[in-house]
Amino acid sequence: MKLVKITAVRKIQYEDLMAQYENPIEHACDVFQGQSWTSINGQCPQGLCPEAWKSMREFVGALARGEGNFFDGWMKNPYSAMISCNDGFRPVSFYIEALESSEESLIIRRARLEEIPQLQEIFAAARRFMARSGNPHQWAADYPSDQQLQSDIASGDSYVMLHEGRIVATFLLRGGIDPTYHIIYDGAWINDQPYATIHRIASSGEVKGIFHRVMQFARQQYNNIRIDTHRDNAVMQGALRKEGFVYCGIIHCWNGSERLAYHYCTNHPSES
Repeated sequence: MKLVKITAVRKIQYEDLMAQYENPIEHACDVFQGQSWTSINGQCPQGLCPEAWKSMREFVGALARGEGNFFDGWMKNPYSAMISCNDGFRPVSFYIEALESSEESLIIRRARLEEIPQLQEIFAAARRFMARSGNPHQWAADYPSDQQLQSDIASGDSYVMLHEGRIVATFLLRGGIDPTYHIIYDGAWINDQPYATIHRIASSGEVKGIFHRVMQFARQQYNNIRIDTHRDNAVMQGALRKEGFVYCGIIHCWNGSERLAYHYCTNHPSES
């Protein structure tokens, strides 16, 4: 059976309804946004609210058995579902998804300051791989600096990916306007809607499917995603096409160097 990941993606509290109708209670709901669990063999994970489990267990069981495509095309990812708990005062929305075998142990969480030395080791491994793959100029030997990583972590936009408890990849996912994307040459973005940007994605090379897992994570939160890469980075360009990105033109980084710009938009035809 497949593992099924359960993530609390949103929590809302209706203070007016609570004040009007609810008797005061302590510890009504301890779930926090971003919290996740993994169901093994379709069973309720330890620590998950029993009442929330009641609302999702049929879907989790089906996903664990390899079933999907609920309600004939309901979800963009057919092997997933969005379920709300049954608390009308403080409902929590849970995104549940079956994990592919290569992704079962790839866990994503925010990076921590004390992990910067490990992140720098991963960036060094990524630079060596890029050089061997015909792309020696995308990242300088001192990129990114510790100060840059500190800033990324402080903003809450820096993430690590863990395999069996060990950091094997890192990336930045940031919502909002990227100043380097204001001007694009020899093309145009798919749209001008709000977007997120992926930067500084790097892997130790130990585990396959890293970028696919990053995109699974990003698509849960954003419909528009932009990214750029070096003209010599053929490996990344292939991965972008595979994930549905469309080439849009040329942008220039903060240091003036040229980059190929790509845009992913839900329901837009890809180039793959």
